[in-house]
Amino acid sequence: ESDYSDIEGATTNVLTMPQLTQADEGMYRVIATNAENSTTSDPASVTVLATPAQSWQETHFPDPFSIEAALDQDPDKDTLTNLLEFTFELNPNQAETDALVHLSLETMDNVLHAVYTFPPLAPAADSQVESEENTTLDPIGWNSLQNGVNGVTILSTTDAYIIKVPVTRSVFNRLRISRD
Repeated sequence: ESDYSDIEGATTNVLTMPQLTQADEGMYRVIATNAENSTTSDPASVTVLATPAQSWQETHFPDPFSIEAALDQDPDKDTLTNLLEFTFELNPNQAETDALVHLSLETMDNVLHAVYTFPPLAPAADSQVESEENTTLDPIGWNSLQNGVNGVTILSTTDAYIIKVPVTRSVFNRLRISRD
């Protein structure tokens, strides 16, 4: 027979559990009691379907629903938000001492390219990673870089996420990370 634990405060005819984690998975049953009788329901299995980001938060934070676990926070004060640390499988509770991106130059087909090398993308990351360019740092006017278009190369391997862009003095590049 399975062990069951009481859910504190669950004494009404409706049970709402809005913040479940994978630790809450298991077998549950209901014991209904009145002054005369008690009856027990058949056991029911509860499975929590967590997104990859939720699983990452559960791994790295004692309370995955806390403010510090939110994807827009930076609890280790290394200027990398939790979303960025999740995307690159970093530890949000340990400040990164190495630069996230390494810049180098490479000549390809007689054209000088700026090479941006990032850590590899997390295999289960549900983030959208997009490389963009603009002629100014204005928040408007950024265009997506496409692999194989205008000399751009974008590689995602188990060792690194690499963007190679032809060097132009009037172009700025950025990596935009978002979640749907």
